[in-house]
Formats: sequence, C-alpha cells, structure tokens
Amino acid sequence: MIKKKIGFDKVYDRYRKDEFYSPFRSTVPLLDLIKNGKEEMLQKIVNELGVVGEHTYHLEYRVEPPNGKGSASQTDLWVETESHVLGIEAKWTEPRYETAESWMKKGKNPDNKQTVLQGWIDILSRFSNHPLGIDGMKNQVYQMVHRAASACSCTANPILAYVQFVEEFQRNEDSHIYRDLSSLWSVLGKPEEFPFYYVQVLIERNEAFKHIEHLEKRSVETGKKVKEALSGNEPLFTYKDKRIVKIGEA
Repeated sequence: MIKKKIGFDKVYDRYRKDEFYSPFRSTVPLLDLIKNGKEEMLQKIVNELGVVGEHTYHLEYRVEPPNGKGSASQTDLWVETESHVLGIEAKWTEPRYETAESWMKKGKNPDNKQTVLQGWIDILSRFSNHPLGIDGMKNQVYQMVHRAASACSCTANPILAYVQFVEEFQRNEDSHIYRDLSSLWSVLGKPEEFPFYYVQVLIERNEAFKHIEHLEKRSVETGKKVKEALSGNEPLFTYKDKRIVKIGEA
C-alpha cells in the first residue's frame, strides 16, 4: 500500500521489476499523470466519479482473497475518504484479460480456484440485487471481478472505475473495457449503490516519452530507462481531455 505523500523516487521501487519492462504499460501514464499531469485533471476525475472531500491515494492497493489460496488483488489507484472508496484500474495498450472460466482452467488445483472465485463472489453479493454464483460469473473478466470485490471489501460506499488512456477518443461500444464493465454490472443486477464508470483520458506523447518509446520490451535495461524517465523532470505526456461515462447511463 503506497500513499501519494511518499516521494516519487521511492514509489517506482515498490513495483515488481518487470512492471517497467515496456514503456507502454498503463502504469507509465498513470504515474506520470499523478506526478506531472496537472493534478486538477485527476482531481476532476475523482470528483466527477462521486468522491469529494479530503482523500488519500494509495498505489497498488492489496486485498487478499477471502477464501482459498491465491494472489492478492492489487488495484492500480485506490482513493479513500471517510464515506467512499474508489478503485481505479488503469489501461492503455493492454489486451483484454482472461475470463474467470479461462482462469479456473489453468493450474493444478481447480478446486482451490473455485474457492477463491467464490470468495470474491461472496463479497460482491453484498451489493448484488440477486443471487450470484460461479456459473453466472464464468464469462466475466476475472481481473474485473476481483477489482470490483476489492472495492466492496471496505465499509465505505464503493465505486469502480476503469481509466483507459487513449490517443484518440473512441466510441464506448468499441471498447472491450466498456463492454466488460457493462456486463459485470448487469450480472450484479445493476446496483445503483455500487456505480461503475468508464473513463477515457486523451493523451499526447511528449518528447520525453518519444525518447523511450522504441526501447526493447521485456528488457531489464528498458525497465531502468523507463523508471529514469518517470523520475525525471519532464512530463512524458500531455493530458488533453477526458470523457466519463457512468455504466448504465450511456
């Protein structure tokens, strides 16, 4: 759990080493936005998502599976106030993640994976308008399931948002993220007390990013250079505009 107040030179070392092996991971524009992107952009997004008042940012916020043995869910940016919890997952060039069904088929212990998934479902049931089960959750993106459950694990009012960095605005329907958010919210029975949001943030590459955009992916040296660029004084991107859509109201 990393609070925004920590100096950014220390933040980068809290991530896995391979997190920066590509300059095109969504972590790169997210951290650049927090550090250099004119804080009012992030502040406006947070406020428009329904989170007002004094709040704290946490990066890579961990929530352990309530049942079974598995990896913690690590929300990219966690925004917390006395009354609300907002879980923000950032995306940029990443492909669509696997469904819960695909995830359960991997590994040597499918019974444990069912137990883990059921634990997340049990948390989500607190905000669902009808009974939930594994069969009904199989076609949902597994990452989205446990990110949503993480937001529901606290006592405050939960909000889930996926922020997609784009270099050209796209129609909501053309985004698998928007479609997956809509699908999961529908499976939950469209709970008004647990809103989902799809956010597009329009970015433009600055010269500082152009210096690293051609680096070889999956390289230790690339990881070092990306972290150096992030910790430098020059913003990697310009954050030009945003579009916020509340799922169910588009």
